[in-house]
Amino acid sequence: MSKASKGRRGQKRRSKQRAPGVEMVHLTIHRGPNYVPDRFRTTLRFQKTTVLINGISPFSSQVLIPTFAYDIDPLVGSTAMPGFTELGTLYRKYRVHGSSLRVSFNNEEAFANLCYICPTNTSFGANYANYQYFLSNIRTKTKVAGAISGASRVDLSASFTTAEFGGASDLLIDDAYSGFCTGGSPTNNIYWNIGNEGVVAAVSAQ
Repeated sequence: MSKASKGRRGQKRRSKQRAPGVEMVHLTIHRGPNYVPDRFRTTLRFQKTTVLINGISPFSSQVLIPTFAYDIDPLVGSTAMPGFTELGTLYRKYRVHGSSLRVSFNNEEAFANLCYICPTNTSFGANYANYQYFLSNIRTKTKVAGAISGASRVDLSASFTTAEFGGASDLLIDDAYSGFCTGGSPTNNIYWNIGNEGVVAAVSAQ
């Protein structure tokens, strides 16, 4: 191969590289019988800021239902992700392929707290007292957040796919993990349990 041809090839490779700060835009051309594809896969995001509190108890937790995309947060109601309602006008049913969770904990107590996130295929509800089951679960991610006086911020992240966690591969047909875009939860769901547990010294006075 001549040096000239090598130089031209290198020039072509360089010309295909993106310029700094330039985002590539992909155009999808659908050539099916309908004006939109029969099935469409996308990524949606749900964000929530809340306070985990359970009265005088040293533990607290909340639950999210990512496979119920119509209403992920049972404490709020009708909390569809941006884009879900718009897609629901074009499609009749949906099925969540997988979910990724990232939680930032900020401890506001004067004592340390053990923070955790855990996916389960059963709903344990909010402020679940037997949180030790979560801490013993191999899928659980945990970190200790220091007191409010320092090192009180921790981040946890985890993910799952419906196929590997729920034991149900996506066969592109309706199944127990499918739901209607207009409401109604799927028969089966996978839940994110988000919580904390702190050690409080009991003090009595007479």
